[in-house]
Parts: sequence; C-alpha cells; structure tokens
Amino acid sequence: MLFTFGLLFAAIAVAWLPPLRVGATFSFAAWQALLGAAVVAGLVQGFLSAPALVALALLAALAVGAERAAGKVPRVLLLAAAMLVILALALHAVPGFHNPKLFDQLVVSTNAPPFTMYLNFDKAAAGLVLLGLLCTRVVDGDGWRRALGAGLAGGLLTAAAVLGIGLALGYIAFDPNDWQLVLQFGLVNLLFVCVAEEVFFRGVLQERLQRAWAGHKAGAACAVALSSLLFGLAHLGGGVTLFLLATLAGAGYGVVYARTRSIEAAILAHVLLNVIHFAWFTYPRAL
Repeated sequence: MLFTFGLLFAAIAVAWLPPLRVGATFSFAAWQALLGAAVVAGLVQGFLSAPALVALALLAALAVGAERAAGKVPRVLLLAAAMLVILALALHAVPGFHNPKLFDQLVVSTNAPPFTMYLNFDKAAAGLVLLGLLCTRVVDGDGWRRALGAGLAGGLLTAAAVLGIGLALGYIAFDPNDWQLVLQFGLVNLLFVCVAEEVFFRGVLQERLQRAWAGHKAGAACAVALSSLLFGLAHLGGGVTLFLLATLAGAGYGVVYARTRSIEAAILAHVLLNVIHFAWFTYPRAL
C-alpha cells in the first residue's frame, strides 16, 4: 500500500515542477511519470484493475482534447465530458478501484460518531490529471507568496465563519484532538481530498464560468455562487446543515480563487479549514 500511494502522493506533490526535457524536442512532466508508476504499482498490488486504466485514460484524453480543440463547441463538449468522468471517479462510481482504508470506524472526539477515511486513488488521480492538464499553476516565488498569503487569510476567515456558525448551530463542539492524528489527516486530506475538489470546483468549473461571464458585471460573483452551491450539493448526503456549511465554505474558497485566480490559494484555504476542524472540534460532527 505504501508503495502505490507513496508514488501517487509524490505525483501530486511534484505537479508544480517544470517539464523535464529529453533531447531537443521531447519533454514530459514529472507528475505524469510518477502517476504512471503509481498506476503500474496499483495494478501489481491489486488496488487497480483494467476499468480503472480505461477511466483514467479517457479522462486524460478528454482533458487534452478540451485544451486543444479549435472550436468553442467541441471544447465545451469535451470539457463537459471530462467533468462527468471526474465526477464519476470522485463519487467512486467507476469500477476497477479498490481503495484501502486509512482510518476504519475511528472515534477522534468524545462526542462524535466514528468515521472511516479511505485512500481514494480514483479521486486523487482524477484531480491530478485535471490539475496537470487544465489548471494554471504558480511558477515563481512572487506567485507563491501571493498564493500563500491569500490562502492563509482566506482560509482563516472562512474557518472562522463556517466553524463559528457550526458551533452556534450545535453541529460541532470544541474538542481538541491528538496531533499525531491531525498530521496524518492533514496530509491525506490535502493530497487526496482538497487538491481534487479545488481543481474540480474552482480550477476548472469556476475558472471556465468566470471566463465565459467575463463581460458581465456580476459574472465573477455568479461563478462563485454557482460553484459554491454545487460544492454544497456534493456534501448534501451529510444532511442539510452540512450542505449549508459546505456551501458557505465553498463561497469562501471561491472568493479566494476569484481574487487571485490561484488554485494554490484555494487549496490552502480548503485544507486549513479542514485541519482546524479536525484539530480543535468534534469530527466529523457532534452527536
């Protein structure tokens, strides 16, 4: 397990490195090589089977096609198809992925239900493909400083609003947790949850909506509103309160993205809220 998912961890972590050149004409991204190695390791170790390869190859082909299509209609259709594939992968509706459990019925808070956390190859790999092929990433020190500053400020403000309302509603309660677990949760949540979700909802969906509505005065606000509503709906399975809190959180991440156009800032804001929740409050919710 460590080998397959360690390679996938590494592939996501190096997505910001520049392409590696081989000779005068050929180049490839480090994340592509590591993702390929993770897929091979997953096949050997039994975490993946043939349908998983088909789904990931289809997603990559659709993403490349959407980026290179000459006309607006083919580009939109290919992008919509890619979004449907990543949605299916994120919802674990595609066969061929055998995701192991990291935490199984773990109780981390005295007044919280147990929760199970998986290492989801399908969701993480799909997010990585879209990040690498469709998202603009920071390439210099100034960009990283702006992204980190905006993500930190936006994440703290969003966490204060969402967790404050969660406390007021009794959805969560103050209950500090073990920091060893917090570190494990934070790393897995960053690479296997936050990257994929922010790439989908902000880096692809909100970005394309902002481009499409750039000529309208309220275009950016509408893009934030729609992406945050859909983000909330993705959490509706957890109940109406979670839907409302997730929509508010999505709005916070969306504003961060709209102001910076930085996927890195949105990812940081998202993981910061999640880690603060896990570290100091009942997780996933109070009973």
